[in-house]
Amino acid sequence: MTELASRLDDVLKRFALQSGRADDEQALESVRVAYLGRNGEVTTVRRAIEPFRINERPEAGKLINDAVAAMERLLQAAYEELESRRFDAELGASIDVTFRSIRRPAGSIHPRPANY
Repeated sequence: MTELASRLDDVLKRFALQSGRADDEQALESVRVAYLGRNGEVTTVRRAIEPFRINERPEAGKLINDAVAAMERLLQAAYEELESRRFDAELGASIDVTFRSIRRPAGSIHPRPANY
């Protein structure tokens, strides 16, 4: 079981490293497919629990599911980071900070009505 845990830890570290390096959504999607896809790393690990005894499989499945949940959280955070960077870039391109502001008129309405 410790071999499985160390293998999952290694997969999780590599996933975190590659998802952090992704600079656009397409690269992030390819990382997701490589690890969480049908023929990905996690599927290979799932197939590796077949030789385990029947009473060890639930614990192994829980370890795998916990690792997948951690990967999905990392993936979501990476997507949010990319979205934030894209929004900041669009905002920076659309707002001219050197543009003069619109001045508000000075003064206010007198509290006493004009027809008093």
